[in-house]
Amino acid sequence: PIYIKPVSEPIKSFGAYNVSFSGAKEGKEVTLVFYGNSANTGYLLSEAEVETPYSSIVSDWWTANIGPCSVIKAGIDNLTSITACMRVDHDVISYKPDVVFLDFAIQDGIQAMSKSNALGYDNLIRRILQSESAPAIITLMLTGAEQQSYTMNRMNATKFNSAVKEQKKVAKYYNLPVI
Repeated sequence: PIYIKPVSEPIKSFGAYNVSFSGAKEGKEVTLVFYGNSANTGYLLSEAEVETPYSSIVSDWWTANIGPCSVIKAGIDNLTSITACMRVDHDVISYKPDVVFLDFAIQDGIQAMSKSNALGYDNLIRRILQSESAPAIITLMLTGAEQQSYTMNRMNATKFNSAVKEQKKVAKYYNLPVI
């Protein structure tokens, strides 16, 4: 379901990080879900870069430094945070993730960040936090050179920066880290 009214108090999500990391340190396999748009699928990356997407780099680091993990790549080209709200049960929640990495800044920026997009992003985060597994969420504002060049050619920088600014506000509201 899509929720359109913001909650009056932020959901206190920081405890989820302690659970995720403590479970990993006990040797339990942690499920990482990467949910977002074209940056998740490797759009505009070289063949070598597509072979080692950032989800692989993160999961390799996680395994070496924290503990075992499984990775679910749930990225879809052109996915905005509004559309993601409609797909989140199937694409994310059904996997009962421990940690979810969210990246919607580029596509929401291309679509011109609006109040609807901001509400969509807020609702997406709330839906994930309120799911049964109550995963930790890490928000990503990917602005790699290739994607930034593509983005800047497709729209003006003000719209892209607006998306990042609005999504950072939502992340701050829920006390979520922004990378």
